[in-house]
Amino acid sequence: MHSIINTLATEFLWFRLVEILEHFYGRYLNSLDPSLKWSEWTEEEDLRLEAAVTKYGCCWSKVAADVPPRTDCQCRKYASSINFFDENLF
Repeated sequence: MHSIINTLATEFLWFRLVEILEHFYGRYLNSLDPSLKWSEWTEEEDLRLEAAVTKYGCCWSKVAADVPPRTDCQCRKYASSINFFDENLF
């Protein structure tokens, strides 16, 4: 019984460690990566965003790939903030 409890405790600790690492990795990719751009959106980025959303819809990871160095989160939030979405588009 004692070995089963130790095994379960060890598995739980590894599970938590993976969760924590995934959190920090996501935070780095979406916020801390020095290659990300945090300035105002340019007209060129607006045009690339529009083309990417027309092409991929709301698949923000694919949209962001066409609008570097913006993240999927930045693309989604910016598109929402400028009322980009047209009812006929989706």
